[in-house]
Amino acid sequence: DDGPFGDHLQRHMIFLNQNPTARLALKTALRTSACETDSDFHVLRSAGLIKGHNRQAVIPRCGLYEAYFKNRL
Repeated sequence: DDGPFGDHLQRHMIFLNQNPTARLALKTALRTSACETDSDFHVLRSAGLIKGHNRQAVIPRCGLYEAYFKNRL
């Protein structure tokens, strides 16, 4: 949280804390590499948190996001 990306990561965390559906969707995506709904997929991809071509095969946008959010969600 105090590193060079701390503010950036905290902004994403604020977004997730204000959007419980998105928070649960990211937690699920990190665990299963998929989103349960097309809506979840589009919200997370639009927020820049995941990448992928469809909801059945998603990955975190970067390794930093994967490590940070797996420990906090």
